[in-house]
Amino acid sequence: MDDSSAAAPARTTRARRAAAALAGAALAGALLTACGSSGAPAAATGSPGATASPAPVGSPSASPSPSAPAPTSPAPSASPQPSAAQPTTPGIAVGEHPPTAVKIPASGYRQDGPDRLTVFFTAGVCDKYGVRVEEDTPPVVKLRVVITQTAEPGKACPQLVKEQQASVTLSGPMSGGGVVDTATGEQLPVRSGVAGGDPR
Repeated sequence: MDDSSAAAPARTTRARRAAAALAGAALAGALLTACGSSGAPAAATGSPGATASPAPVGSPSASPSPSAPAPTSPAPSASPQPSAAQPTTPGIAVGEHPPTAVKIPASGYRQDGPDRLTVFFTAGVCDKYGVRVEEDTPPVVKLRVVITQTAEPGKACPQLVKEQQASVTLSGPMSGGGVVDTATGEQLPVRSGVAGGDPR
């Protein structure tokens, strides 16, 4: 055996060892990528100070490994959904009726002019109230007392009720008909004076 024929198997053995080492490094990088690494290229993974050498043409590591998955970007996080405990309006939790749906029975009314009424009712002292006309077609006026502003959340409020009043202007003059409270469906009696009694 001459020197040239003895050197050929040695070169082939060295080429195979280099190809096996590169294939091992590529497989290790693919495993790290599959285990949730930051998606760095496989050639960048390895021991510190090691440099990747180009694979010989025709070696198994010259083509990308079929078992290495493509790096994936993290899925975008879902936008936060509103909590069920968040209020829809100040002081009103999700699922509760809005303030205007609360039934506040009126106790009577006073006619202050041809198209102006004052309605009397008993309610808490922390909310603000008004009168909503639901129908004022002669001869009957249909209205109800509503909450126009709820109490400030977190503010101390005494659990007191008192007789109060609120005024409303009709779209036209009353023509001798009655006034019906739609919260109760009953006709309201005519009253005189102010809420809490006649000052006279």
